[in-house]
Amino acid sequence: MMKAVAIFIVSSLLFVTNTVAYQLEKKTLREAVDSSVKVAKIKVVKSELVLNDGYNCGADYSVDVITGFKGGDSGFVFRSSSPLVVGGEYLVFANSKNLDASTNYLAMGKNDMAGYEACTENELLYASSLHGEVFEFDSLWKIATEKVAVKSIVELPYLSELEAEKIEFKSDKASDIYLEGLSYWRVCWSSFKENLVALTAN
Repeated sequence: MMKAVAIFIVSSLLFVTNTVAYQLEKKTLREAVDSSVKVAKIKVVKSELVLNDGYNCGADYSVDVITGFKGGDSGFVFRSSSPLVVGGEYLVFANSKNLDASTNYLAMGKNDMAGYEACTENELLYASSLHGEVFEFDSLWKIATEKVAVKSIVELPYLSELEAEKIEFKSDKASDIYLEGLSYWRVCWSSFKENLVALTAN
């Protein structure tokens, strides 16, 4: 599973189809906020697997908003090919441009446009933890330190703005690509929240 994630991360940086060349867009925190329809701390209350024309398009997640930074406080639904846990809390940057869905789909190695089109219909909201659009609240760190942090498995420019710490694993018995798949970035939630409040104050 984690080896697959590691391969997924590497392949997601640049994936070429017969008709489309797509490169992951890197954003500052301000750009991520500005390009998102909704930015919120959410709790997942329901997930529904999406199968469309025989393609696995991930899942639609119904969520309650705990703290809304942009786009209001009402619950909403977004689609992601990255699995999230019902009952889990996350920080989500969601947009309606099909960008994340196309990135997710192409990075999974399904390079036919029919599949992409089947999974990016109806102007839904999209997000992806594999591309830094969904941050998971790090419960293990909370237990160990009595503080709260969020984590992402992809390095994006705005992580350096937040003084993120990369958590890496070492072993002589595992390959480098497997260990890289286990690594993630940890960001103090209070710092992240302060930055979001400042960027969405107006």
